Amino acid sequence: MTDTLSFDDLIAGYPGAAILVTTSGDVVATNASGATLKALVQHGAEKEIPKLIEAAVERKTIVTGTISMKGTRGDVFLETSIIPFIGKDILAVLTRDVTMERNLRGALSTSRLRYKDLAEVASDFIWEVDDTETFSFVSIRSTLGFVVDDVLGHSPLDISQDNDPSSNPFFSRSELQDQPMTLKTPDGGLFDVVISCRPMEAPDGSWRGARGVCRLAQTSSTQED
Repeated sequence: MTDTLSFDDLIAGYPGAAILVTTSGDVVATNASGATLKALVQHGAEKEIPKLIEAAVERKTIVTGTISMKGTRGDVFLETSIIPFIGKDILAVLTRDVTMERNLRGALSTSRLRYKDLAEVASDFIWEVDDTETFSFVSIRSTLGFVVDDVLGHSPLDISQDNDPSSNPFFSRSELQDQPMTLKTPDGGLFDVVISCRPMEAPDGSWRGARGVCRLAQTSSTQED
């Protein structure tokens, strides 16, 4: 005897809100998380799902989209998949709440933009060296006289008076605070700076670079011969 799977059983284990609907939009089954979604579809409060259903029926393929709804704490975003013809004229509507993911991406984008703006207008020289021991990031504007193309992708030794990688703060394996050092400019000038930095580690604990900031201490008029 062959066991048969009911519509309820079919979507019961889905972790998000899930319902089964007819091609005309009537809800025939829902899982434990799908009560709200069922009510929205039945009362016509959700306008995008019927459009996705129509597209899935017309194309005879799975259709996905992201729908937004007003919640008590702001907009709620649901990644929605419509799977046609689960049974005769029956479609599965599966949703996944991606509100937090979208909010985190938005916050991260805002944070990056804020950091970029601050770095570009700062008088300090903000930098990052990657595991190839070359600059992977430098602030564009700086009172230290550098142009981004002079240093990005180049070794910090090119602009450091200290040519020993083992003692050069740009390659530091430990956190440093206000470490004095001298930087060279393309025209041979010298800048006395204090550098603060923090090493970056890979998951296995190996060094993968460092990042930090150089603050102008005083400008020397000495020119190299």
